[in-house]
Amino acid sequence: GDGLRSGVMVMALRSVLRVHSRGGVLGTGRSATRTFSSGAAGAARRIKLYDTTLRDGTQGEGISLSLHDKLAIAERLDDMGFDYIEGGYPLSNEKDVAFFEQVRRLSLRHAT
Repeated sequence: GDGLRSGVMVMALRSVLRVHSRGGVLGTGRSATRTFSSGAAGAARRIKLYDTTLRDGTQGEGISLSLHDKLAIAERLDDMGFDYIEGGYPLSNEKDVAFFEQVRRLSLRHAT
């Protein structure tokens, strides 16, 4: 039911939200990237964040996300400003094939 799906989404996003709430890695605002000065030259580097929640995060025992769950998590990760979201492996199952077909229809602003 919806309660189980909501609980799974909370579990999948827990570590991401923990990092976000501390403000360190994700910074402030809507971008998940940070610019750092490196070395004496002071050249700025942009660090891009890559999330594997929808692939690696779902491999634990008893974790199974519906297509709806995966799309909702992708939207939330995009809202937090993640640059890359690894959505799964489309050759592994029908749900991942459907995810890659439907995620293109979302209005993601940051993630690819």
